[in-house]
Amino acid sequence: MIFGVTAKKLISHDDAASGGRLWECFHDWTSGLLSFPVPIPGTTFYKCMQGRKNVMKMLKQQLVERRNAADRETVDFYDLVIDELNKPHPIMDESTALDLLFAMLFASHETTSMVLTVILKYLTDNPKALQELTVSRLSYLICSHNYLIVSSSHGKYVSSEHTNVYIEFVFGCVMFSGGA
Repeated sequence: MIFGVTAKKLISHDDAASGGRLWECFHDWTSGLLSFPVPIPGTTFYKCMQGRKNVMKMLKQQLVERRNAADRETVDFYDLVIDELNKPHPIMDESTALDLLFAMLFASHETTSMVLTVILKYLTDNPKALQELTVSRLSYLICSHNYLIVSSSHGKYVSSEHTNVYIEFVFGCVMFSGGA
């Protein structure tokens, strides 16, 4: 029910009229997120990957149909994405837009605990992604505060002019500790 309402409001998709095909594919994908990653036909993981592929195919088909419609007006989030894609210098490409729409459907349907579990699973499975995320977060914290407390017991600060050197140092430490 929640998925149907969200799909209706977000992308103007009437799942009841389409026989529930979008929901079935989406449900296949979410059911296999935490399964053992064996991409062999018949496994839960394979069904999960096929579900995602089918949802993305449906979203792409709907994107093409709505982009090519002669008399299109902005009525939902999908139309806002299409308007952005049609700009001379869009901030995202078509693939990113489809991933965004897919993520919005996922975020509106799944609970916070499920999403956090999936994030933790994939970050532990991919240490390079975790390293990049760590460096990105540290860089943001350093740059947004214009200084960094190096040692709270001594009260030493690094000024904003030294943050680039410190970011490179932190990146080197993270890369060294991660074994990459």
